Amino acid sequence: GLKVGFLKEGFEGCETDVEQVVKTTADVLRNAGATVEDISLPMHKDAMPLFHALTEGIYIQSFYGGSMGKSFYPNSITDHYRKAIKARPFDLPITRQANALWCEFTKRFYDGKFYGKAQNLCK
Repeated sequence: GLKVGFLKEGFEGCETDVEQVVKTTADVLRNAGATVEDISLPMHKDAMPLFHALTEGIYIQSFYGGSMGKSFYPNSITDHYRKAIKARPFDLPITRQANALWCEFTKRFYDGKFYGKAQNLCK
């Protein structure tokens, strides 16, 4: 049957009405025969700092054609993406623009330091 896990740490600081909708949904699923459990993943609290640090590497790859991370990098796609972003940066979603500003700042002043630390934590 269906198994559903609700991340305990995912609700800290959550609005009350959102939390209530999730709990109601859990009850509906449980009544329909699903196994519903609360799960804990303490490292979830570190997700946003890790995300910001790892996106520094993605940013460098996307905007500068560098090779960050452990993967295959199709140069033709990287070249196309980099040219498109430089030609029309304001077509990006505002969240991606904000992320690009953060990544450019960390690249200029910390030169990959946070990306390296995040990669070490992911192991």
